[in-house]
Amino acid sequence: MNTLTYMTRITEDWAMLTLSGKLDSVTTDRIIKAGQAIITSGIPNLKIDMSQVDMISSAGIRALVLLDKEINAIPGGMFEVIAPSNFVAGAIKMAGLGTFISENEVPEITQFLEVYVETHPDGIVMKCSGSLNVFSVKWLVEEVRTWLNAGYRNITLDAEQVNYLSSAGIRSVLLIYKEIMGAGGHFAIANPSAEMFNILKMVGLQSILMTKDE
Repeated sequence: MNTLTYMTRITEDWAMLTLSGKLDSVTTDRIIKAGQAIITSGIPNLKIDMSQVDMISSAGIRALVLLDKEINAIPGGMFEVIAPSNFVAGAIKMAGLGTFISENEVPEITQFLEVYVETHPDGIVMKCSGSLNVFSVKWLVEEVRTWLNAGYRNITLDAEQVNYLSSAGIRSVLLIYKEIMGAGGHFAIANPSAEMFNILKMVGLQSILMTKDE
């Protein structure tokens, strides 16, 4: 069975997709959409961590080429493949794309948002960790839109590990809620951290956005 999972890490200056599994004709569409959500949000540097990818096909190579072309269309844009497995590194170099592979280490950061997406028959769960600030929420809105466009209508934000929610984060969460409900779907925040719960309660949104058992 061809499987691929990914986690997105968003910072002020760059974003990274950490992939695990097989990048082939079956799985590339999801990664292209994930990368395009990052690009649409205006983040200029896209890193793809492929240390846990055990196979890449010609379709996977084409996906990397497409994302490189789109990110480099942004002024100052940069596309990097980080720490590819031996198989992936060999395939990329064989395709004449060795310049994609970066020798740089991922810089240390203090504020970021990590999101791991789980797909279920009745919808998706986005497990969030870190900071919902002015930079990360722009991406979050675009990521949710890609799932809506893919036909998913029930989206849950698991916010147990969210340690910061800015005013921009509040506005974006409300925008996500309105767009999902407008599409005939359902949106909920599950397991909100104490900080997120208190902020949403303070602005009067807890009864609208949280699951019933919160």
